[in-house]
Amino acid sequence: MRMAKSVNVLLMLLVNAAITLAAETYQVMEGHLLLLKCPNVQGHVHNNVTWAREGGPTGMTASLPSGVEVRDGILYFLPALTSHNGSYICESTLEKRTVKVNFGVSVLTGLCPPADEVKTFPMGVRKSLPCKLEHILRLDNSRNIRWLKDCQPMERTISVLKNGLMRLVNVTQEDAGTYTCLVDASIDGRNYTSAVSIELDIETNFTFPREPEVIQEKEQVLSVTMGQRVELKCWALMDSDNEAFMYWIVNGSFTDSDPELEEWFNQKQGQMYESTLTISRVLPRFLNVSIRCRVQNSQGVKDCFMQLREANNSWFYSSVAVGVASPLLLLLLVFLLGYFKADVVLAYRKISGYFVIHQDANQIPYDALVSAVPIPTTRTRNPVAEFTLRTLPGHLEGRHGYRLFIAGRDDRPGEATPDAMAAALSQCRRLIIIVAPAEEAWKTCNVEEQQLTYVQNLGLYDALTHNTPAVILVEIDGPVDYGHLPRSLGFIKRRQGALIWKKNSNNRVFWKKLRVLMPPQRQSSAYFET
Repeated sequence: MRMAKSVNVLLMLLVNAAITLAAETYQVMEGHLLLLKCPNVQGHVHNNVTWAREGGPTGMTASLPSGVEVRDGILYFLPALTSHNGSYICESTLEKRTVKVNFGVSVLTGLCPPADEVKTFPMGVRKSLPCKLEHILRLDNSRNIRWLKDCQPMERTISVLKNGLMRLVNVTQEDAGTYTCLVDASIDGRNYTSAVSIELDIETNFTFPREPEVIQEKEQVLSVTMGQRVELKCWALMDSDNEAFMYWIVNGSFTDSDPELEEWFNQKQGQMYESTLTISRVLPRFLNVSIRCRVQNSQGVKDCFMQLREANNSWFYSSVAVGVASPLLLLLLVFLLGYFKADVVLAYRKISGYFVIHQDANQIPYDALVSAVPIPTTRTRNPVAEFTLRTLPGHLEGRHGYRLFIAGRDDRPGEATPDAMAAALSQCRRLIIIVAPAEEAWKTCNVEEQQLTYVQNLGLYDALTHNTPAVILVEIDGPVDYGHLPRSLGFIKRRQGALIWKKNSNNRVFWKKLRVLMPPQRQSSAYFET
């Protein structure tokens, strides 16, 4: 990996130059499988890679010896033989940039190759040795991994992971020696073996660093917007040693393989370390997957888990919609309530009438006392008399069960006295006064000389002073000039308005409004009509 990064830097500095890099010599046992791979030059693919043996025509695969072939840009030794000793050149070209790497191959006899790396472990720790045969382990076929110590089977109990990593628990002085990792692989139906060795030294005088500690251990779920730039931070406490690292793993992969990811690691102060993962733009592949910040040193490994989820903006749009619709709905509700107010009140009375027991009819036997200006008589058939004596009782009494006391109709002979009229008024819950346009004779009279009947005066006085009974003012047969009527009627008109009944009209709205102003129908005699 370090060599690959060096190649990338050199390519940036020398765009049009040819670069030749010297690689270390690979020691392989005779009969073992060996794979050589060019450095991972960014932008290069295996079609741009050629191999040749030193001494032959550069770039021509025909110069490779028998048993050595190129597959997907990787040089395969199937298997390595002593005749394969020598130097091999890998040449990669892209946009006038050429990189050449020399690989030395030394084929030895025996089972275990000499160690190409030395590791030092302190006593008493739990450590692992890597099997550095990455190219072999990545082959898509079944394989067997085993470890030898000093080229002999292991005597102590060990655990080997799928990636070949061998774990040593409670390292002791006896664990020093040369360890060999052997991997069996199958290619084209033939079985091969590869081996790599590493020397282990044990250090007796060693101060153990503290186990790393992640500041934020609980999983964090962050809401993000697609396409935005995001920075994720991870903090940890740990003692620095040669094996102290902080790095990120996104959906099981390291970040260096993704161009949208970039990470930084730095020491803040003392034993505090910080690692930052920058996502240049949030893509779908970063959502709802595991993102781990791994903190690792020689004493252990700790992970900080994070996850990105797409921000849910539906609440914002819902709030806007509700904010816009609420005033309109409120206005519509107010309009409907105003327009259908009478229907709502009557429907409520109809429903509640099944459950509410009304007061005894003997206490207040009449629902309303009806009086007109001028007073109608049964001998007079003018519009006021027609409405007072026929139309109004026919609708309220005949269709809806109300009981009316109509002046001029229900007066008993000999009882037209102030006391009798006052008693009749006290037995009514409403006072309906019907007025019509004054005739010419009324208009010529002095306003102060126009006197109402005693019951009308008494009812208006009680209504103005005690608000009982409630007065319902009804205008019929055209607009009424209250300037030629007593002031009390004009005051009632100004305070609460009047219902208007028009001749030759169905007056449906008029009757609904009148029923609203009337008390609820009696339970025993109500005839409900929508």
